[in-house]
Amino acid sequence: MAAMDAEIVHSVRAPEQLADRPYLRARHDEPELVVRNLWRLYGGWYDGNPAHLKPAPEAALAKSVAELAGGAHAIADAALKAHFRR
Repeated sequence: MAAMDAEIVHSVRAPEQLADRPYLRARHDEPELVVRNLWRLYGGWYDGNPAHLKPAPEAALAKSVAELAGGAHAIADAALKAHFRR
């Protein structure tokens, strides 16, 4: 989903006169999820980002991000520091 599309999804709000009705309250899905699914239904699955056509496996992505962050030990140290700062 392109940036403009994400802005549309996050800006959707039910009209106040409808939001007050108990049978129209968001219980199982948020309005943003409904809009996103309608977008996919009528607009197709391709979101315009070629990286989403064949994404990297999550393990490979996590390994690359960890390496960029200085390795597993650096991430663990940062997590411990953040935890004990609370």
